[in-house]
Amino acid sequence: MILIRFRGGGLAQVSLVATARHKRGDVLEVFGAEGTVRLDGDKRLHWGRAGEELRTEGPLSASSKDAYARVARSFFAAIRRGAAPEPALHQALRVQALLDAVHRADTERRWIEPERV
Repeated sequence: MILIRFRGGGLAQVSLVATARHKRGDVLEVFGAEGTVRLDGDKRLHWGRAGEELRTEGPLSASSKDAYARVARSFFAAIRRGAAPEPALHQALRVQALLDAVHRADTERRWIEPERV
């Protein structure tokens, strides 16, 4: 489990489970005061603003292999056009800095602020 404390005071929890007795699909959920977005194990996307019923779309056909291919195509197209790729390379560096901070926090058993990128 990863606990993230944001500069503005908010908290985030990332929970990763590698094994379970019964089949449990991956779930990605982001929620806050303004609303919720959830991608469930059946590849259904649920979203809604605060006070609204969740809307659902899917099942989506994407896989991690498809996502990588899409990012790679976007990157090569941006190079050909001379434009910035989406997602931008600085975003990847920020993600890596966060992962490095998580690793250090685990090793040193203390809060670690990610390096600025």
